[in-house]
Amino acid sequence: MADVAPARLTFWGTRGSLPVGGPGTVRHGGATACVTIEEGDHRLILDAGSGIRRLGQSLPPTPGGPGHTILLSHLHWDHIVGLPFFPPLYDPAAVVNVMGPDQPSATIQAALAGLMAPAVWPLPPRCTMRISSITTGELTAGGFGLLAFPLAHAGQTLGYRITGPSGRIVSYVTDNELAAMHPAQRQALVQAVAGSHVLIHDATWNDDILPRRTGWGHSSGTEAATLGLDAGCAMVVLFHHDPDADDAALDRQLDAARMRVASLGGPRVVAAADGLILDL
Repeated sequence: MADVAPARLTFWGTRGSLPVGGPGTVRHGGATACVTIEEGDHRLILDAGSGIRRLGQSLPPTPGGPGHTILLSHLHWDHIVGLPFFPPLYDPAAVVNVMGPDQPSATIQAALAGLMAPAVWPLPPRCTMRISSITTGELTAGGFGLLAFPLAHAGQTLGYRITGPSGRIVSYVTDNELAAMHPAQRQALVQAVAGSHVLIHDATWNDDILPRRTGWGHSSGTEAATLGLDAGCAMVVLFHHDPDADDAALDRQLDAARMRVASLGGPRVVAAADGLILDL
């Protein structure tokens, strides 16, 4: 594939729960979940946390082609809070496609309408905005092939195996409690992400905190790295960082995850950071 343009992953927001700031978050950043995957003219936006604002500021005023495609993993605040701050929403020439799962208590259309209702947000979108609900299974979005699969998290939360035109595979598995999966569920997840060039996975907790967070819907860095090892992934990116974890704590978590798989010939493990770019 030497003559094929590389796929590029850009991390615009990597924190979970809520945005944070201060001197302890300088290296890893404090914006919430937003990642782009690009190949050639194709771009897919993964989640619309507060990091999407910075992404939007980097884009030209009027998009070409089919517009912007935002793929939501679920509808918790940290994954949608940046959507009203996405500049293309206020460009009459722009097209913004938003896709994600309905929830037991609300459709995606109703949830996003509430997010931008006049009582809480003053500016209505001026773009052409298309919102569609998706479920598990195969689909396409933004020029990429997708396999959507369920995760162990409150409500309806989806993970995605994303295949680009070049055949490179990125699996996006944020907000997932590996310890809550029974063996058959975990094996199904291993199969879903098997052979990924990059596995982006929830690593909210360090191992010391993990026993006190049972049922909270998140995993540790060592659990994420072990999943990558079991699934034969080339790289694991630790993601959805605890808002209470400073840079030093995330460094320790990364060290522990690397140690877990190093002697087993496991994947390369890195910690996501706002502004991190990976060319695949």
